[in-house]
Amino acid sequence: MQVREEVQRLLQVHKDEEVSITVTGHSLGASLATLNAVDMVADGINVPPAYSKQSSCPVTAILFASPRVGYGGFKAAIASFPDLRALSVRNEFDPVPSLPMIGYEEGTATEVLCINTTKSQCLRKFSIDLFRFWKDHHNLEVYLHGIAGYQGASKEFRLVVNRNVALLNKWADLLKDEHLAPANWWVAQNKCMVRGVDGHWKFDDYEDDQLSG
Repeated sequence: MQVREEVQRLLQVHKDEEVSITVTGHSLGASLATLNAVDMVADGINVPPAYSKQSSCPVTAILFASPRVGYGGFKAAIASFPDLRALSVRNEFDPVPSLPMIGYEEGTATEVLCINTTKSQCLRKFSIDLFRFWKDHHNLEVYLHGIAGYQGASKEFRLVVNRNVALLNKWADLLKDEHLAPANWWVAQNKCMVRGVDGHWKFDDYEDDQLSG
């Protein structure tokens, strides 16, 4: 209800402009984003009042590592809405987009972007522990890193988006040592990680002279 009310408020504020609605989420949040997007289109929230000169606005769901949502009827419903688009981003070795395996329909998204982050030169070799292997491939920062650099199955991984690789270690230990980012640094005082004027996080081992003296 809060999402609907806020979207309606914003559409009213921008009623004389050409607008679009985008919802996004990761994992369970991606499932909720799907339901929100479908709900808005099904209830006509994206359709302006009759007196408006604007046409209905497109609704797009961008879904990272989304589990399956709905059954065959839900998939057909999504396909029936011309204003609705859903992009599902999947990491090759992340099992979550294939779950639940029974009772839910695969392919509710209108488009799928598959990435393979094992091709990245920045990441350590993924753990041989199967649970951790899956967990690492499900990590949102790994997904965003993959989108920034994955060029396809037949090409080398190459970062074309200026996304700070230190973010990969915010809640994990994924980066090779040469990148100088402590593991799990997104904590109190951020383990000497400081944000520069360029927006990038870097390791700073500066010690206060008063303390070291």
